[in-house]
Amino acid sequence: DNRCFMYSVLASLFPPTDPVEKSNSTRPGIYKKYITKVNWGEITYPVVESYYSKFEALNPTIALNVFATAQKSYYPIYISERVDGKQVDLLIIQDGRSGNTAGEVNQHYVCIKDLGTLLCRLTNHQHKRYPCRRCLHIYSSKRVLDQHVEDCRGISQASQKIVMPSKKEIIKYSDHHKQLRAPFII
Repeated sequence: DNRCFMYSVLASLFPPTDPVEKSNSTRPGIYKKYITKVNWGEITYPVVESYYSKFEALNPTIALNVFATAQKSYYPIYISERVDGKQVDLLIIQDGRSGNTAGEVNQHYVCIKDLGTLLCRLTNHQHKRYPCRRCLHIYSSKRVLDQHVEDCRGISQASQKIVMPSKKEIIKYSDHHKQLRAPFII
């Protein structure tokens, strides 16, 4: 069915703990018992981008973040302004072809269990990664991420904060003997 948004949100909020449920975590049936624990409002399927903010308004303890993929990279579609509450990260997969006579695009939502692992899946880095949900930059520690989040305003908005060194911090180049001579002067 077209309820992949609902099941993806439930998979993020209520991850399976039972070994049998863990082995069947991709089956929607194990999440049906949690449907009434979330306020869905007047949801229509398939879910469109305009519903994201309505969903957050109906559920004040949930912070919804939706990402998309294109050409082996990821970008945010909707990022919650909430910093508290349960972070629900979803990936929307679109194939770009018309799925019916109305010309709608085929799409599917999936739950992102660990955003850092998704963004760094091609690297050999074995330690925990801390991604910024706004700019998708990866940090190696929670402390550095927390410092960054204060300054990050998102990808499509104003640029991030740049800190210039003070006037007392002067860097001088002293290895002039290592420079190469230019063959000509402009």
